[in-house]
Amino acid sequence: MKKLISIIAIVFLTWLTTGIVHGSGTEDLTKISQNARYSWWVHPISSVDAYDTDNIYFTGVRSNGLPRVFHREPTEDYSELDYDSLIGSALEADDHNAPSILSADGKDTIAFWTRHGKESYVRYYKADEGTIDFGSENTISFPYNVTYSQSITNGDNIWLFTRSSATAWYFAESDDWGDTWGTAVNFIDGTGEGERYYTLLRPLETDSTKAQVVFYGHPNSTDNNIYYAELDTNNGNITTSAGTVGNLDGTNLPLEPGDLDTVWDTGGTQRVRVLDDRVKADKEMVLYAQWTYNTTEPDYKIAVRKSDDTWEHTRLQWSGGNFDDGNDRKYVWGAAFDRNGNDKIYFG
Repeated sequence: MKKLISIIAIVFLTWLTTGIVHGSGTEDLTKISQNARYSWWVHPISSVDAYDTDNIYFTGVRSNGLPRVFHREPTEDYSELDYDSLIGSALEADDHNAPSILSADGKDTIAFWTRHGKESYVRYYKADEGTIDFGSENTISFPYNVTYSQSITNGDNIWLFTRSSATAWYFAESDDWGDTWGTAVNFIDGTGEGERYYTLLRPLETDSTKAQVVFYGHPNSTDNNIYYAELDTNNGNITTSAGTVGNLDGTNLPLEPGDLDTVWDTGGTQRVRVLDDRVKADKEMVLYAQWTYNTTEPDYKIAVRKSDDTWEHTRLQWSGGNFDDGNDRKYVWGAAFDRNGNDKIYFG
């Protein structure tokens, strides 16, 4: 949670037919900001500028609580960055709820941001392609107060996902790159379990029209399992190992957590925080932190789906500890897969 955007450790991974081996390594690191906190609850938090692919957009939360978008060119020092705070003044302190951002060739840059369970709409802002000169604020309505924003795209279509209420995730669809939005659809609903849930949606590196969906419970929840599905924006299908279980057109929605594949059944004795997912060499992977109820020392682990649809779990390393805000929630450092063709995992 309390994390400046920087990388302090790297693990190199090699995928073998017999499993995974790993070892530590180091390389030169680049500081990209002196005032932005990283958040793994929203995605994407960085995006290559489609107008100029040498440049990268980043998002974060400033020390004064403002949601921040900034634009870094390869030659720029971190102290010289152009940025936009999106709103004029902080409404409340919230250090792990950054904006998410989209950039695509020939299209406006779009930033999404929510307050943390305070409003029933997602705020969004548009800027001309290649800029962060965001215009007026717009909103997308949801049935309950929202927290976090994640999006996937296909051409002019955007599916914007947010947690609406504590237990359910909804999405709204735009077919004109955010000019207009349809009515919110209940995507996965954990109301029957009475739990607070998170989700993580990531497009596949090899095919951005498909995405992984990882669904999991808050560490203070009774349901601390990790669930998994994939979706295809070409046809809307949501699939598990059992086949198609729903469709983005609303068929069989909302899903419940048990409708998805179970990556990790904690048996009620473990807590988890999911940090990233990817597909590498046709293997689905989930990166997470895991600890027992009585320990303050989470481990970083990776789950890899095997050919029989079971998941193999491998410990990578100790997390280095965690942060506790007094409510036994135990925030951990961030971690992420490398998406530049390297077999690496980055740990904060």
